[in-house]
Amino acid sequence: DNSKGRLRLGNSSGVAGGGTIEYNSNTGKYEFTGAYNYFAMGSGGYIAPTRLESYVAVEGETVYPGVFTTDQIFYISPPINALTIQLPAGIQNGHAITFVNTGSVNFLTMTSAGGAAIIGEPLSLPVNGFFTLIYRAANNAWYRKG
Repeated sequence: DNSKGRLRLGNSSGVAGGGTIEYNSNTGKYEFTGAYNYFAMGSGGYIAPTRLESYVAVEGETVYPGVFTTDQIFYISPPINALTIQLPAGIQNGHAITFVNTGSVNFLTMTSAGGAAIIGEPLSLPVNGFFTLIYRAANNAWYRKG
C-alpha cells in the first residue's frame, strides 16, 4: 500500500504475525505495527526491529536482554543489593540499549555473551536512573552514553 507511505508485511515475508511499516514524521522513525514496537534504520542500511522489555528485578539474579531489545525497564521495589545484566551477542554496529530502573541497585555487574568489552558501565543504579549502552563492532565493545 505504497500510496499511503506504508509497506505491508505478512507471514510470507518472514515476519511473525505480519504488520505495517510507516514513516512517522513526528519521530523520524519507521514504525511497525505488529510483533515489535517499530523498526529503526540502522547504520549500514539494515532495518532493525526494536523492542521494549520490562522486568521485575529480583535480588541476585541475571537479566538477559534480547538481541532486538532497545529499551529495558527494571521494576525494583524494595531496593536490591545485587543484579547482573548480560548483554546479548550477535548485535549490529550502532545498536543501543537504554536501561531504566524504578528502584536502586547497590552492586550492578555487567557481562557480555559475545565477550565484548563494556566501557564505562555503571557499578550501581540510583532510584529512577537510566543509562544507554551503544555497541561498536569495529572493536567489539559496548560504550556508555549518559
